[in-house]
Amino acid sequence: MDTVLAIIAFVAALVALLRALIFADMKRLPGPILKKKKKKKKKEKATREPVEPLPSHRESEHYVEIYYATDRQFDRHKNGSGAFLNERAQTSELSFGRCWVTIPKHAHQLGRLESPSILKLQFTAKAHKHVVLERIDRIASNDFYAAIRGQAAQSEQKEAFVFVHGYNVSFDAAAKRTAQLAFDLAFKGAPILYSWPSRGRWYRYPSDEDSVKWTVPHLRLFLEHLAGLDGISTIHVIAHQALMYTHQAAPRFRHVVLTAPDIDVDVFRGLATALKLAANRVTVYTSRWDRALLLSYLFHGYKRTGSSVVVIPGIDTIDASTTDTSLLGLRHSYFGQSRSVLADLYALLTSDLPPPKRFGISEMTNDSGTYYVFRL
Repeated sequence: MDTVLAIIAFVAALVALLRALIFADMKRLPGPILKKKKKKKKKEKATREPVEPLPSHRESEHYVEIYYATDRQFDRHKNGSGAFLNERAQTSELSFGRCWVTIPKHAHQLGRLESPSILKLQFTAKAHKHVVLERIDRIASNDFYAAIRGQAAQSEQKEAFVFVHGYNVSFDAAAKRTAQLAFDLAFKGAPILYSWPSRGRWYRYPSDEDSVKWTVPHLRLFLEHLAGLDGISTIHVIAHQALMYTHQAAPRFRHVVLTAPDIDVDVFRGLATALKLAANRVTVYTSRWDRALLLSYLFHGYKRTGSSVVVIPGIDTIDASTTDTSLLGLRHSYFGQSRSVLADLYALLTSDLPPPKRFGISEMTNDSGTYYVFRL
């Protein structure tokens, strides 16, 4: 761990040094040149300013519009136009709105969240190369639900999906992941992000666990209101890492998909009955190579559902261990990065077929029953 921290500190220092050198070179330029460059930048910024509704007026990227509900605190002065923080809102009322995210047309690869790379000397995000959160709008709740109904109406099933992110995730990162999922899945309905106030740092894990519990009532009310809307016939819930919603009512959702759930195995078994009542089909993706959940297991002392094969009748458990063979990283975001998992998600949401009838899935059994794996 000390070696890793030392490497991170060295890279951060190197980036700071490069930025300082670049800025120092700029300061040596004659005054008139500096002024012209500043004017040029302002002009470019003005031409890039989105218009309502945001048009896809640049040929180098796609615009993806997503909707959000969040109980994060909003700072109207941050980043010029405001931003959602890694802090809890001061009230229990949700904030609603929509975001526009650009996906590079020529540089995007399925499952990737293209971002600046230090190795390529890229220090700022470019819309033609990277996935960029261009704009965040806050709107009234009535306008929010009306916009969702309108977007859902453009899909054949009048559908929407709600993505609930996991631990150690900022609002901006969650918005970009939601847009990437909607784009890669070719989703025609309304893509919705529910963002709770994760602290966005791995060492704030205990704080995130408390915030998960704090946000549950807000998420429950939001999903119940969404399920009761006229004009939306099909709702899918995709939750990464954290399971935060169960109820004892008739099915309200077409699918509930849990990806890498960081839940005690025994606790999950106790929640299974209520979870099956929440949806027509419940799917759980797991991986024994999930390093983030390995750390969670060491922290809690109990096995995690997302890194185990937990077989429960009425729940489709899919072992995705073979889909991520990378040597680096936590192997925790395979649900949005793996072509195999994305293809299976697409088949699940569009055709509603059981795992044995979906391409690339094989049936396996253990002492508890039947589960599924991706074929190599």
